[in-house]
Amino acid sequence: MRTRQPNSSNPSGRGNPTREQRQGFFWLGVMLALVAAAAALPGAITRGAAGAALPPPDTLLPAVPPHAPSAQHIPFRKQRFSLEMNSADTLDWQQLRGIGHAFSNRIVAYRSRLGGFYAKEQLLEVYGFTDSLYAAILPSLRLDTSLLRPIHINTIVLDSLKRHPYVDYYQAKAIVAYRQRYGNYRSPSDLLRVNLIDTATLVRLKPYLSFQ
Repeated sequence: MRTRQPNSSNPSGRGNPTREQRQGFFWLGVMLALVAAAAALPGAITRGAAGAALPPPDTLLPAVPPHAPSAQHIPFRKQRFSLEMNSADTLDWQQLRGIGHAFSNRIVAYRSRLGGFYAKEQLLEVYGFTDSLYAAILPSLRLDTSLLRPIHINTIVLDSLKRHPYVDYYQAKAIVAYRQRYGNYRSPSDLLRVNLIDTATLVRLKPYLSFQ
């Protein structure tokens, strides 16, 4: 039986790394090199090519105003409230600052007697309405005059006509009596023939008059 001779360069047969050991040493060296490079990287970034110090990374971003709203936090803007004067109910009127329960009832009741508003300024005819309150709510008001309820001057009876805010009892009685005596009215100017009707009264009544 032949015996294995030890290597002449290494008589003891020990000390030479195996192939697996050499590969392990290689990869360990690679890892140590990568760690060293990563540790040196921040310093290299913050310095220029000539070794001059660069500003911190945060200062390289575009400047943002301190109070600029974020795109994710844009405040919701409530749409301006708009009220149509001839169709709004009492609850709608109460949405306006300065108009409470009693005031809204007063407005709607007066509008009913008129037959609707043909001008926004007619609100000032409501008892207790002030110029300052009118100016405050004016931007929120809109008006649809097609909703006016007409006065059929050739058929209306005395009890209905005398309830209109622009006609008192004696004027209403004179209008009906003149019609019964001389026949139907054909135009607004015919009302000026009634003794108690003047031009100012006719101007206020004219938007409501119907001669059908």
